[in-house]
Amino acid sequence: MNPEDELKQLEEKRKSFAPLRGDVQHLASYLGLERCPEALKEFFRILDQQKKNSLDVRVYDIGLWMLRTDVKMREKMQGAFQILDEKSENLDIIALYWKGIKSLKNLKAT
Repeated sequence: MNPEDELKQLEEKRKSFAPLRGDVQHLASYLGLERCPEALKEFFRILDQQKKNSLDVRVYDIGLWMLRTDVKMREKMQGAFQILDEKSENLDIIALYWKGIKSLKNLKAT
């Protein structure tokens, strides 16, 4: 799939998430991360300092990107930062929150 088609598909998926914006528990369930909702909330708080636990729609894009099974975790995190249009200097910190782990040793194995 070329990048333009992938972006168009992502935009369509984003529309279906719009009514769920702000629903942290839904996203945790969707991503299969119900076991670490606190880590997700902290992740969202970092992304959106304006309002605690509110979801930036870009977070859904990141979630969809990270669900791709053909991309390794490091590449998934880099893709997430492309979606966010952010510097990747805090990549490892965000990865910690995303994975709900206390050490990067486990991350390097994925």
